[in-house]
Amino acid sequence: MDESGATTAIKNAVSGFAETLPVLMTALDDIGKIHPVIQGSILAHEASGGLKNIKDEAITGPKGVTIEARLQGLMKQTASDIRSCGNVCDAYSKMSLLAKVLKGPLWEGTFASFVSKFSQRRDDIEFALSIHIAGKVDGLHDKVDDLAQIVERKTDMIMEFLKNYTPPEHTDVCKQIDRRGGREAVLKNDDALQELVSTRLETNSSRSSNQATALARNAKHELESQLIDPAFQIQKNTQSFNRKFEMQQRQILEGVGEIVHRESDRVIETVTSGPHDRILDKDLHQIWKDMGWRGSVKARHFVLALRDYEQERREEKMRKEATFQVAPTFDPDAWAFDWITVKRLQAITEALDDDASGFITVTEANNFTSSRPADWSLPQWLAYWAIGWQISATIYRDKIHEIFEKMFAMRQHLHEANVLMVDSYLSAVWTDLLERFQSYIDAEEERLKKNLEAIKYHIDDSTTLALVTGPGRIEKYLFPLIYLLLKHDYAVFCIGRKEIVNDRHSIDAFDSQWTINQAVRNRIDDLKASLKHQRLDLAHHFEHAYSNLYHLIYLSMEDSDSPVPLKAIQAFPYKAVTYDDTEEDKDVPTAETVLFYAYDQSQLNAGANAMEDTATDEDRKATGNLKNILGRWTGYNYTNTEYPFSVMFTVFIHTLNAESTQYEALVHVPDSKVEFKLAGDIVPEADGKVTYQFRLIIPIHGMLVEYDGTLNEDGSMLSGKWGSNAVRDALFFLSRMPAEVLLCRPSPMELQTDRIRALWRFALTAVQEQVARRRFTWKFLAKRRDVRHRYMDLALRTQLGRPLNEAEDEEGRKCMRALTPLDALICHHVMELRKRTICIHKGIFCDSCDAHDQEITGGRIVCLTCDRDGGESIDLCEDCIVTEVDRTKRPDLAAPHLPTHDLYKLRSLVHQREFRSIVLMARNALERARTAFKDAQDVAHDRTEEDGTGEAEDRLTKIVEEDLTCIKCKERVTQPCWYCIVCEDAVFVCMKCDAGGGVSEGKHAKTHGLVRCQEEIVEEAEVPAEEKLESMVTSKFAKVDGQFEEVDTRLRQVDERLSRMEQLLQAIVLKMGAGQDGST
Repeated sequence: MDESGATTAIKNAVSGFAETLPVLMTALDDIGKIHPVIQGSILAHEASGGLKNIKDEAITGPKGVTIEARLQGLMKQTASDIRSCGNVCDAYSKMSLLAKVLKGPLWEGTFASFVSKFSQRRDDIEFALSIHIAGKVDGLHDKVDDLAQIVERKTDMIMEFLKNYTPPEHTDVCKQIDRRGGREAVLKNDDALQELVSTRLETNSSRSSNQATALARNAKHELESQLIDPAFQIQKNTQSFNRKFEMQQRQILEGVGEIVHRESDRVIETVTSGPHDRILDKDLHQIWKDMGWRGSVKARHFVLALRDYEQERREEKMRKEATFQVAPTFDPDAWAFDWITVKRLQAITEALDDDASGFITVTEANNFTSSRPADWSLPQWLAYWAIGWQISATIYRDKIHEIFEKMFAMRQHLHEANVLMVDSYLSAVWTDLLERFQSYIDAEEERLKKNLEAIKYHIDDSTTLALVTGPGRIEKYLFPLIYLLLKHDYAVFCIGRKEIVNDRHSIDAFDSQWTINQAVRNRIDDLKASLKHQRLDLAHHFEHAYSNLYHLIYLSMEDSDSPVPLKAIQAFPYKAVTYDDTEEDKDVPTAETVLFYAYDQSQLNAGANAMEDTATDEDRKATGNLKNILGRWTGYNYTNTEYPFSVMFTVFIHTLNAESTQYEALVHVPDSKVEFKLAGDIVPEADGKVTYQFRLIIPIHGMLVEYDGTLNEDGSMLSGKWGSNAVRDALFFLSRMPAEVLLCRPSPMELQTDRIRALWRFALTAVQEQVARRRFTWKFLAKRRDVRHRYMDLALRTQLGRPLNEAEDEEGRKCMRALTPLDALICHHVMELRKRTICIHKGIFCDSCDAHDQEITGGRIVCLTCDRDGGESIDLCEDCIVTEVDRTKRPDLAAPHLPTHDLYKLRSLVHQREFRSIVLMARNALERARTAFKDAQDVAHDRTEEDGTGEAEDRLTKIVEEDLTCIKCKERVTQPCWYCIVCEDAVFVCMKCDAGGGVSEGKHAKTHGLVRCQEEIVEEAEVPAEEKLESMVTSKFAKVDGQFEEVDTRLRQVDERLSRMEQLLQAIVLKMGAGQDGST
């Protein structure tokens, strides 16, 4: 067969394997169900038949070597290879689809090497066995000569297949990558990588913009962690794989040693008989045969037939005893029949019908009977699923709630460095009948506990979960599994009261809970598919099935914005638990048995050790150009616009061979947790000069950062360009100067602008710095302390808070230039400790500022006024406390949020279960604070009326001096100010004292919530636009009507005046006429 034909054959085999797998697994499953006696005979026959031509292992072969000695080492090597290959496959399977496509070519060689290795191992085994085979060995040497050719040919075939075959699910991703320039271009372009991640997450369109952005950012970080070199990935996965391997090995050995022969199990004579002949349990076999069922039966019919059969058998036994007048015998299963009723039919059906198809298959019936405890009867097992499972689930539910209550109660007793880790963790996770089921419950818990201990309580994927739980539906093991995980996590919390705990414990806990959550969601998806096929009402089914276990998760899967799950969390009646050290210490295990990872300070130690590195013997032997590059160098990375780009770093370059031109180093950059490997070579140029080329190998993205540099004339400065691709767009320089002197060196831009002035200033500054260091004055120490603190504040802001403005960014670079590598290393170590104590409000984003993808850190401002309707809260960072949030930013608001609204501030993480109670506490505290100010005003008014004497004066003095004073500065507080919502006594904090990050004084702690007390502003309710228009039109018409009435009134007045004038004129005329008559 030619190579292309072989590749086609492999491809067809891979494609066809998925189709033939169910048939193959069914056959193997049926064979595996044969009675242990037959199975043992077959295995023995196969073993003897396969080795019938092999001589006794003690008989020596050629050169006096026995087959045992010849195969022993080979078997160990093969076992080691198989285990290594399993680790590689496990590491690869955990990678996301994007990571597999992007890093596929690097994994091809890894897999191909195992193909070659296993082919060679098989040939080695055949060769070793053939030496001891009785008979002729003619042609043996010819076969050996062909081995190398066979191995090479098969390796080439596999390599061609790995290069050319693209799985269907990779095709779409490959096209997206090709559109962005291919694998290499995407790996070197952060924007392209982010676009790919966002494209893959577009299905989550129902999420808010803040959540979607944060989700994409987290997904990109997760992808970056997978884009490391395969060797790193494999090494990283080794510990996890070994745990799973050893647990599975133990389970296999236990399974071989604990083959259970149930009294009711039948010996299957053939796998080709009728359907009823494949039933293991003899009672089920009889029922199946009598009812004439084929491969499956309706679940309801099956359960009813099973119940009727058991009841008839019991009644028959009672009739026989009554007929022959025999003393009734005790029936240990009598109690069970009280629970195998029509009322419990649904619960029993759910236990049998794994896929919720409505039908029970032969396999499901066998799985059900085979999974019961060895000393339990079938009626007992049916009763357990009728009522016992619900009892055990309820018990574990109560235990889980109890552990959570203790966890929340313990928060205030934790070591400060562990609070953030614990808050992050808490943000992600019938007595008489009980006695009859307690043995099974205890046995299951012990089995799960043993498996969890084997993997150190880290369930990193679905494969591990299946190994821990065993086969079967997830609901069978869900509650005890979660309880055992939480119990271990609580033990970690207890240790965390006094010791700093490694973050790996919380990461493992996240992984475990996430894996279980995914298993539950997958189970719901499977049930949905089956129920849709049966045209059932999904919402109604999940509300009532499995004791309402999946209802809330189903609602959240159907609608991620559904308020029902959140309201259920907030409305649950949580018990108030007080943590008591004296009681809990009795049962707390030791750190040695609970903590699997020590608190890691290796980066600090490794960085400090690297700065104290010294020359090796090979270094001292070097000459010429190689000697010029060896030794200690200190410098900066920078760009044309940013100096420095990062803090100063130190590297000590060595050579492994004084005769070569190659050199290497381990680089610990102070502001990075990553250890870089430097590898370089000396490249001669045409003009006789040399270029020192070296690469920093970064175990993120699997990328290389390449440097090209040249030495100056005296060999004291190495400078050049660097970049992560063919374009070297950034600059660097390394100097032989001591770090303390290099601090004062002008930037390259300053040297280019005015070199003489810059060098003169450099000389003066360096001398002053050295004098100050030698004198070690308080002024020098205070300045150094302030620079360190300011650098850490700004660096933490860059990572966790509001982006720096231009002035702050420039200030941060000045702080960078003032730090030696050792200073920077210590600063970043302290920063890591500080980050563990900073409050990060998980899943909470500012509704006003532009940092939409950054969770609020420090103080979280929440609006009380906008929370009246009980909807999603308005959350602001402290920088945005005076901003308005309109409907363009929050379309769900009934009215815009205004800076004048009532607010409260949280400096500790509030979990969803605590939120409603915190809101109530804030409202009550605000009412008390306003009452205090009102009382003071009333007393002041009374004092004015009473001329400031007597009882009113004493009351005013008490209220003002004892209540209305800042707990920190003791000054009289005025509105606005803050009031504690936690302390029982009245605690006011003025705005100035709180601005420093909070106040801890007496019983009041800076982590207590505060409500802002200000003059109460009564806002008019916002009127809808339609009502406004109607009101405006009505008022306008009313105004016009009024004007018309006024005009009418004035016209009437004019008429009246005209009438009076007319009457007056008439009177005057008459009087004048009478006078004329008299004169005549």
